[in-house]
Amino acid sequence: MKGRNEITPTNSTHVSAAQPGPARENVKRSYLLIALFVMAAASMFYFSGWSIPAAGRRFAELFQRAEYTHGVPQHLLARMAQQESNFDPDARSSAGALGIMQIVPRWHPDVNALDPAAAIDYAGALIRKHFERFGSWAQALAAYNAGPTRTAREISASGVNWLAHMPAETQDYIARITADVRVS
Repeated sequence: MKGRNEITPTNSTHVSAAQPGPARENVKRSYLLIALFVMAAASMFYFSGWSIPAAGRRFAELFQRAEYTHGVPQHLLARMAQQESNFDPDARSSAGALGIMQIVPRWHPDVNALDPAAAIDYAGALIRKHFERFGSWAQALAAYNAGPTRTAREISASGVNWLAHMPAETQDYIARITADVRVS
């Protein structure tokens, strides 16, 4: 006598791709959808041969941790750090921005901008938040550089031509980063 938990042809939920019929087509379709998802995700972000320069390699683990924690590609964060401070954790700008990620304490008082671990983690969370709000890495970079309010205003007013209406510094910021680390 067969037990209730024993797998038989009538109570099995396992479907083999080799079995003919609609179940086999569902398995094939699932594999195809997974493959398409992986290809689409890979096409959203790719590198053009850029790698973290020697000056930034000491922070590589922090960029990796931020990628794992916040889902922001580590090379994007590293390239941002290079553009912001050339990987200088003690950098100070005339505008009051501090640290490796050039965080302005007036706008972000809850982070120690001079602590590379805290700054990179915070920047990862912030750029992810901007990406989720705006839907593209270029617009997320604009929000990081010029602020989310300005970015939203220009997108709303100018549509697809939003970047032409951003400050020249922001246009240059995005162009330099995306020239090395391609984003879409």
